[in-house]
Amino acid sequence: MRCNYNPQWRKIGKGVMVGLELEFEHDSGPDMVDADYSEVFTEEELSYLAAVKEDGSVDGAEFVTQPAAYDKHQEYLPGILRKLHDLGFYASHSCGLHVHVERPENNELRVRNILKAIVRASTEEWDDLFYRVQGRGSTQYAYEERVRDCPVSEYTRDSRVDKFLRFNTLHQDTYEFRQGHGSIRISRVMRRMELAMSLVEWAKTCFQDILETKNPAEELALYREWLSAQPGYPVLTGFLESC
Repeated sequence: MRCNYNPQWRKIGKGVMVGLELEFEHDSGPDMVDADYSEVFTEEELSYLAAVKEDGSVDGAEFVTQPAAYDKHQEYLPGILRKLHDLGFYASHSCGLHVHVERPENNELRVRNILKAIVRASTEEWDDLFYRVQGRGSTQYAYEERVRDCPVSEYTRDSRVDKFLRFNTLHQDTYEFRQGHGSIRISRVMRRMELAMSLVEWAKTCFQDILETKNPAEELALYREWLSAQPGYPVLTGFLESC
């Protein structure tokens, strides 16, 4: 697999680290992986981008960011997406947006199991939210584990291990949210990133309340109530209020 700008991983900023994989298509196809982007992006933008890779699921390239704090994504992403658009990149139905969120240091197993039940398993309530925010349902590269018909506290996860589940826990330091539809529009990218970040933070801070809920409707109501009081997810909360 071809890779341009082989990554020298480093963290940018302070706070919870988030990394993005942005898939785009281009009329020149995978040849854009080998393009010289040094005259397109500033030195700071190139430092924010860890790699440009070939991806077999799209006829173009995948742009991978360094693990960075939210405010650093806010700083660099708008200009990068605008320049990619000007270069002729676009997001087709095949393009995905994968969000990696740093695992919490405390109660990690509890957080992971809650998110497996809510994001991996399929319920009508959560699937509706995910579809609206992520821009698409499950796909062959981001599929649900099975239908869940019980509270989070009673959920027994399957033994399946697969990186193509829509919530992937195979990475050592991060959780990967895979369902997002790729987009060249900054508002869509940011709200999908905020969804992943907020779900991890919510599971981390409210795990006891979550485990006491009786069904997905109560879980979702608890999440929406918590989210409405958080100032750190303005794009996502604004979008959900307008739905």
